[in-house]
Amino acid sequence: MSDTEERAEPAPAGPESETNEPRPADDKRDDVAAEGNEKDPDESLRARRKVKRRADDKRSEQASHLANIKFAGAYVDARGSNFGNSGGNQGTAHQAVGKVTGKLLPQDVAKIVTRYARPGCFGGAAARLRSEHVLVIEGKPGTGRRAGAIALLDEVGAAPLVLLAPNLSLRHLAERDYDEGCGYLIVDRFGERNDAVAEVSWSSVRDQVHEAGAYLVVTTGSGVRGVSRVEWARPSADEVLAAQLTGRDVSAEEARRTVGEFAGDLPGEVSLAGLARVAGQIADGRDPADALASLRDNAVHEVRAWFAEEPDDRQILEVAALCFTQRVDVRSFDNAVERLVASMTKRLPGKYKKMLAKPADRPLATRGRRVNLIDVKSVQAAVGTASIVVFKDDEYCRCVLAELWRTQDNAFWDGVSEWLDEMVFDADSLPVANGLAALACSAFEEVNESYLQPWSRGAIGLNGQFTAIYTLWYMCLGELAPVALQIAAGWAAPERGLDQRWSAVIAFSGNLGGAFPVEAVNQLWRHLVARNPDLQATACRAMAQLFADLTDDPENDAKAVPALLAPKMRKFGLKEGTSRMRAEEQLRFQELVMSATLGVLSVRSFETGQPAVIRYLVRHRKEQPDRLDMIARLWAALLCFRPLRREAIKALRASLRALRDLSETPREDARSIGEALANALPWHERDLFKRDFNHVNQQLNRGRRDLSADVLLACIDAVSRVLPEGAA
Repeated sequence: MSDTEERAEPAPAGPESETNEPRPADDKRDDVAAEGNEKDPDESLRARRKVKRRADDKRSEQASHLANIKFAGAYVDARGSNFGNSGGNQGTAHQAVGKVTGKLLPQDVAKIVTRYARPGCFGGAAARLRSEHVLVIEGKPGTGRRAGAIALLDEVGAAPLVLLAPNLSLRHLAERDYDEGCGYLIVDRFGERNDAVAEVSWSSVRDQVHEAGAYLVVTTGSGVRGVSRVEWARPSADEVLAAQLTGRDVSAEEARRTVGEFAGDLPGEVSLAGLARVAGQIADGRDPADALASLRDNAVHEVRAWFAEEPDDRQILEVAALCFTQRVDVRSFDNAVERLVASMTKRLPGKYKKMLAKPADRPLATRGRRVNLIDVKSVQAAVGTASIVVFKDDEYCRCVLAELWRTQDNAFWDGVSEWLDEMVFDADSLPVANGLAALACSAFEEVNESYLQPWSRGAIGLNGQFTAIYTLWYMCLGELAPVALQIAAGWAAPERGLDQRWSAVIAFSGNLGGAFPVEAVNQLWRHLVARNPDLQATACRAMAQLFADLTDDPENDAKAVPALLAPKMRKFGLKEGTSRMRAEEQLRFQELVMSATLGVLSVRSFETGQPAVIRYLVRHRKEQPDRLDMIARLWAALLCFRPLRREAIKALRASLRALRDLSETPREDARSIGEALANALPWHERDLFKRDFNHVNQQLNRGRRDLSADVLLACIDAVSRVLPEGAA
């Protein structure tokens, strides 16, 4: 069973209140020509809670640097966001993570394997994987677990390699189909139960994989029972650097000589990613001594050197505050620091009370004078310039938080928690989410238990829910993406409260859905069919938003959304008597899949403002011609569903008009859409569709000249030209 097939089964039929029952289809409303103007079916949803579109005008520099991360359709400046330890790859410096499930390209596997330094445990681990077919790698982040897992699968000859979502249940892993000879990898699975039930489940997984002749490697921080496991060790820095050099076509002799020159000079805590960068610079011709100097002068050592100078308490609070308020104006930063001081004074009055002296009793801080990790930067504003507070190096935020976590006691972090609660209660905050995602690299349990879990449950209101969601989205910029997925999946569990499940729905519609599209659409479907109108409406909008977001990103493929809707449409569509469900339950699911399909086919791109479905069809029409047939079948089913026929025609009309702007050959593409639509429509529906389409088009034009008339006619003409089945 593929990951986009029927993974969300309908709930058992049972009593349902009238308020939860969707409006039944009205067979009398057969023709659009008989309808008048109708209310927007999403009007009630607009009054409910929804994702806020972030306005960039309050942060002028953000408005001039649009990239890297999209929150709810608005662009947010995420430059410098570097979360997670990218050393696990042993191959590249940090980069924002896009798709983190699915097949690994052979060239990517080869690059990792050829640059990988095998630790002493590698040989024994490979032998156990070869004999038992399932292996769990335990270890801390930064030890190269992910690269080690890929190298192990390559060592036993597994191909291709497939990344599975880390939140898949043990039941799913035990029941899914595995392809013979294929290698499967689950990265950073956490929160596993270590009991007898889990042991039996893991044994079932092992048996299923072994019987199929496949291989599975799981990386985790703690052990599990029922399968073979190995404690992973990080190779020495010398070994890693040598492997990185030879993997970049540096001869073995030259690599040994270079590493020998560095003997004793490599920093003891250098990251694997740092060593990879040094190797890349040397391979590109840079002097080895200069490359090593760049490694020494990294943010970790600079921050630790600053803390070693024993800064005073106020300076420590200033850098702590900046971790959660980056890129705000000077006045807002000063206010945030004073609020943090007040919060700390409640916890540690003897230590911080002196900082609460009245302004008259102490001189005002000079705004241009900050601790030497902090800078005040002038940026262009709507009128003139504005001064914002930043770290001198973007990496300082993560390093400062790691050092604070290492050196400060519980009372300090309790004060920080109270301060953040107060700030987020007043307004949802992207800088706070940015800081929490960075803190999660050093103190995940603190972030999860003190902030993500209570905030996602609505403990401090809607602002807290949004900030928790933003935190997961920031985590998806790096190797914490698998962790973010498992957190959101936990929020979405049926036993969780409504507020937390709502948070999960919104989380899956953004960056998290971009990283795990298949898992996201399945999660959204489960909430769409839930017997709660708020969750249903939100999930419907979220699925459409996810589709738009995926079509905007050239690195992602939005196919996961229509690939889920297509089998649902076949199962719950217009055919009667195709299910063992009760008639009213079949009708309920029919209306839900129709509403979701209308949302997806109507949603507009956040980048262009044009219908996302046309961008989806045009972008890859040559290499993936099958996507047009799938979309045409969805549109045909929707057009045949009379309660939403008018809205479906309006959406199709808007999409065809958009071809003028999005396609190099708009009339040819319109004709192709018409032919695909004619093939998908029942033959007796084609004339009715043409009549109703022309009627709606005339109503909407209202005498105005339609510059896209030739495109619309090309589509309608193509519908007419395709002969009914069996015609001569």
